[in-house]
Amino acid sequence: MKAKKGKGTRNSVIFVLALLFAAFVLPNIASAGTCNWFTTSGYGIVDITRKFDNDGLYLIGRVQGEGYYLGSQRVDLNTNTTMLSSKEWAHIQSKSGNFSYGNTGKNYKIGAVACESFSNIEYLDTDTSYAMDNSSFSMCTNTYITGKAHFGFAAVDPPGGAGGGSGGATVYGTEDYWGDFHINNHIVIGGGGDWLGIP
Repeated sequence: MKAKKGKGTRNSVIFVLALLFAAFVLPNIASAGTCNWFTTSGYGIVDITRKFDNDGLYLIGRVQGEGYYLGSQRVDLNTNTTMLSSKEWAHIQSKSGNFSYGNTGKNYKIGAVACESFSNIEYLDTDTSYAMDNSSFSMCTNTYITGKAHFGFAAVDPPGGAGGGSGGATVYGTEDYWGDFHINNHIVIGGGGDWLGIP
């Protein structure tokens, strides 16, 4: 006569498996998961501020105004590898031209920053992505704007860094536009080594 396994044995096995899942799988999912993913559309008053932080990697965004707004954003944080990446798209129409929109990425690991900001917006289509980790930083944007646009970036030799600098800017640039423009920017900054290649 065979002995039957009781419910208590089966429940114990399930309980142990659940503990192993919680101990080993859940922390990895939590540390490398998507931080934010949204899509919004509509007409009215918009006032949004977002900030993401991953151990010296920052992404800050702001949009404000009245009119038609269609926006989507996905931000991924991975604390295991100290990585932050984002992909954001926005379409704005405002007869009064009172919309403002912008974002800034900062990488304190290598001393790099880039930003885009738009104001007096009557029409805006923009597609922007950031990617940064312990050794690199990039911002790519493709924009159609009727209004005012500003872009800026800087690469800084951090105090006590590999370059032995005092925190001064070694590479920087700014661009300003007012009118009706199509702007395509791709900024890539690497940390350490010969990151400035031959064009």
